[in-house]
Amino acid sequence: MVSRCRHCSTTENSQAIDKGSNQYAYNAGLDENSLDLAGNPRFSGNSIDIGAYEYQETGPILETPSIIVTTLDDVVDAYDGQISLREAIFYANAGDTITFAENLSGGTITLNGEQLAITKDLIITTANLENGITIDANQKSRVFSIVGCDVTLVGLTITGGSANNGGGIYVKNATLSLIDSEVIGNKSTGTTHSTNGGGGIYSDGGSLMIDSTLIANNTSTSYGAGIYLVNSKAQIEDSTISGNASATSAGGLFVYKSLLRMDGNVMISSNTAVKDGAGLFMMGANSAAFINGATFEGNRLNGGLAVRGAAVFMDSGKMFLSGVTFTGNVSSGYGAGIYQLGGELTVANNSRFENNTSTSPLMTKGNNIHSMSVHAKTHVSESTLLDGHLATSVDYTSSTGSIAKVGSDVTTDETDAAMLLFLDELKSLDWDFFG
Repeated sequence: MVSRCRHCSTTENSQAIDKGSNQYAYNAGLDENSLDLAGNPRFSGNSIDIGAYEYQETGPILETPSIIVTTLDDVVDAYDGQISLREAIFYANAGDTITFAENLSGGTITLNGEQLAITKDLIITTANLENGITIDANQKSRVFSIVGCDVTLVGLTITGGSANNGGGIYVKNATLSLIDSEVIGNKSTGTTHSTNGGGGIYSDGGSLMIDSTLIANNTSTSYGAGIYLVNSKAQIEDSTISGNASATSAGGLFVYKSLLRMDGNVMISSNTAVKDGAGLFMMGANSAAFINGATFEGNRLNGGLAVRGAAVFMDSGKMFLSGVTFTGNVSSGYGAGIYQLGGELTVANNSRFENNTSTSPLMTKGNNIHSMSVHAKTHVSESTLLDGHLATSVDYTSSTGSIAKVGSDVTTDETDAAMLLFLDELKSLDWDFFG
């Protein structure tokens, strides 16, 4: 309903409003440029008013731009007096922090079929809310697209996203910090392995910091149902990557021409894939991973006898595992723990393998580590390898059923400096987060 101003002598309840005849006024010589006695337009409303003054109609009042979200509706309406998340992103200046009204705590924003696109530095946080905010794309779009900027997301549940790549979050040449959040139930639908994937998160040229976050139950028809990294770097701390499912390879994470660091209580569990690397799949000569204290548990490959690496599939690059636990991973083919096709793998500092199982009748070795080809180098130091419940030596020559060597260089390096040497090599690549 429109409102009428009172800066004239006719009040809003006057019986004179709209009771005149426009035709009589025109016949008397008035036109669209005529003014009333107060200098206001003579014609306003449905018909001219009776008397010397015209009550002036005004349009809806334009809302005041704000970066405090006050509605769960995904609308863009500058006159409704409510601020949606989409509007707050538009209203925000680079470097602003978007927050939510407290009465929205625990609520769900269902997107209108369009992704939330961010191209400027922003923080979006629910730190003031007891139960956070859920953003649901309802399988009609991606949830977030983050391009060429620095974004921090805190306390959000990101779900229901669907896109060729990055159903939950798409990152392109940008920095994303994801804290105390959940990325669950998203999907990627593209089928080109080199460019599509990342049901939960897809990063091309990005820098990710993931802390205290759950990446779970995302799916992909290509690689990286949980996270897909290409030409990127990612640091993951105190987070869980669980229950993600790929129709091909890399159920949990796909690391391609990228660098990965995991620290603290990181759990990679119950991810599945049809081909290789249900937990983690790494490839690219310039890829590297430093994994400290993580657990790979219950990841499963179920695509037949030729599949490889239920917990980890390593095609190439360098990987250092420090104090990492592999338990209960199952492969219907080779390498229930780690399958190493190439590159250089170091397992050190009380890393532990137990109850990892290949169900293939062809497998007599390599339930824990299967190191393959002359291009692979494997170093095992101060770690425990178990065949079922039988503890064995770290030396592959006496670890029946734990390490399989097929033309590869397997050593038992006892040098404590191995980890420092590995990190120094990574620093040479200018990846300061390995420091």
